[in-house]
Amino acid sequence: ILHATLFLPLLLLGRNRTFIEPVPRIVPCLKEGLMIITTFLIVSLSWVFFRAESISEAFMILQRIATKWEGGARFDLPGFLLLFIGMMLAAEWINRHKEHPLQIPRLSPPLRWATYYALFAIIYFFGNYQTQYDFIYFQF
Repeated sequence: ILHATLFLPLLLLGRNRTFIEPVPRIVPCLKEGLMIITTFLIVSLSWVFFRAESISEAFMILQRIATKWEGGARFDLPGFLLLFIGMMLAAEWINRHKEHPLQIPRLSPPLRWATYYALFAIIYFFGNYQTQYDFIYFQF
């Protein structure tokens, strides 16, 4: 409901289909960058409401984020994984006009499949399989 509420003004103003095709630039302009950051922040804030037990708890979480922040982000990831994540984000951005980010027809088929297998191996060997998490929708 929250995402629909946020989307409704765009739909009513006829601005919901403005940016269908990506602009053929490697780096977004300032306006596009601000729009990307705004969308990310709105969606991230809405996740707080989605995951909280109640609306009052969601507001408490947001208040703590804004007032009782105890330092920056804590990364326990090795530098290699941070590099891997950065490379995947770059691939997603560069290939945003394609069907999926790993659609790389310029590579020969053996090299392309070697890339796919290397990505699979990285996910397999560096994945966290010890911790069992409940699927988020099981709580409903």
